[in-house]
Amino acid sequence: MTARFAKARGIGYTLLSDAESALIRAFDVVDKSVPESAAWYGLARPGIFVIDPKGRITHRFSDADYTVRPAPQDVLDALR
Repeated sequence: MTARFAKARGIGYTLLSDAESALIRAFDVVDKSVPESAAWYGLARPGIFVIDPKGRITHRFSDADYTVRPAPQDVLDALR
């Protein structure tokens, strides 16, 4: 389904589908403000992870408040 979604929208990079929310729990980015009884429980807070060539996370940009976003320059500096 994810590949079909990407193709239909012309997305040229790999998308991740985390239907069971396992990865967002592993990275501790579950939006805890959503009650477990809600249909949208298990959504992630927005975040950016910078991963080095060895697969290690070198930088993490996320906040409990979904409206807080990193400055673009901070992300670009982390990528360098």
